[in-house]
Amino acid sequence: MADITIYHGSPYIVKTPDISKSRYDTDFGRGFYCTCDAELAKEWACDERRSGYINSYTIDTSNLRILDLHDEIYSPLNWLALLVNNRAVRVRTPLQRRAIEWLKNEYLVDVDKFDIVVGYRADDSYFSIVRAFVMNSISLEQLTQALHLGGWGEQFVIKSKKAYSLIHYLKSVPVDHKVYYPKRKKRNDDASGAFLQMMDEADTDGIYIRDLLK
Repeated sequence: MADITIYHGSPYIVKTPDISKSRYDTDFGRGFYCTCDAELAKEWACDERRSGYINSYTIDTSNLRILDLHDEIYSPLNWLALLVNNRAVRVRTPLQRRAIEWLKNEYLVDVDKFDIVVGYRADDSYFSIVRAFVMNSISLEQLTQALHLGGWGEQFVIKSKKAYSLIHYLKSVPVDHKVYYPKRKKRNDDASGAFLQMMDEADTDGIYIRDLLK
């Protein structure tokens, strides 16, 4: 990577991203969440009743430390460990509690060592995959397959002050929720339907969280 264009979908115009306004309880912790896909950013900018903006920026990544969770040295379990570390997971059974602690102990990556994190985006529907895996309902193989079901997209997350300082604002363009919310909903519904269908297909030879804990 070098000088690239990134997009942030938001209800607001964001000319100067501010790390102090970011939340801790997001996929990869505090950061400025963007994507390299302009169409996805437009979908993320809207909800059912409210339009928004696609904010465009460039950033020079040539001297930044980038954690790319798609790299072959990482597995879906690294992504999963980050999610259960940063987002609230309702624990209902001792198995779930053990699974979450095991994921954190064995697969959690220290994102604070990096300037940028690249990985799958986990919206509420995507997070159902996480719950299914830690509940022993789907196998590791099914988890990996599920990550590719819906085209939910890839997040490009600015983490460090150094990376924030290299963001160059380009423009903000209005996004009509009447156009892009239906696209967002269809993407979500298609992925959820595919996931439910996969849940009905038992993976009798797969590796489940209970096996990994052993």
